[in-house]
Amino acid sequence: PQRSGDAAFLDEVLTGAEVDLDRLPIQRCWPGDIGRLITFGLVVTRGTRQSRQNVAIYRQQVIARNRVIMRWLPHRGGALDFADFRAAHPGRPFPVLVAIGCDPATMLAAAAPVPDDLSEYEFAGLLRGARTRVWPSTLTGLDAPAGAEIVLEGHIHPDDTALEGPFGDHTGYYNAQDHFPVLTIERMSLRRGAIYHGSYM
Repeated sequence: PQRSGDAAFLDEVLTGAEVDLDRLPIQRCWPGDIGRLITFGLVVTRGTRQSRQNVAIYRQQVIARNRVIMRWLPHRGGALDFADFRAAHPGRPFPVLVAIGCDPATMLAAAAPVPDDLSEYEFAGLLRGARTRVWPSTLTGLDAPAGAEIVLEGHIHPDDTALEGPFGDHTGYYNAQDHFPVLTIERMSLRRGAIYHGSYM
């Protein structure tokens, strides 16, 4: 990936009490859903076993103006990174970055079964035939797709979990409820006239 100090989403940067997810048209997809759900956020994480950053799509239930439940199953890259980090750094908050409204190659790479030792940013570069431009975050130490419309940055604090769901899933059924980590968003950055990208489960 090619690092850049410039990014589309730096037009408006909100921090602290200014962060408010109500500014985004986050949808409630189905009648039996417990609440609103970010459905197409690209979640960026890094563990301790390897230098690559993992980019994947996990649904995120909104529970406050600056808090979402991160629903990642234990065998997924983000959950593995989180478990590695907790084992290596007990008591430290885990950095997470969420990008919304990215280019098609990056979105496809995030959904593809890429080998765990390969960054989805590298795979996206192979798909498009050009290096992925990323913006390095000083808050989290992670890279955001420089062309993203909206970026959310923050940390999962130790033992901060909440009961997630139920939500309608692509299986045609509502998922059972379970506890998952909570991401506290400390910075929200938006492109001027940002387009919110969502999907129905």
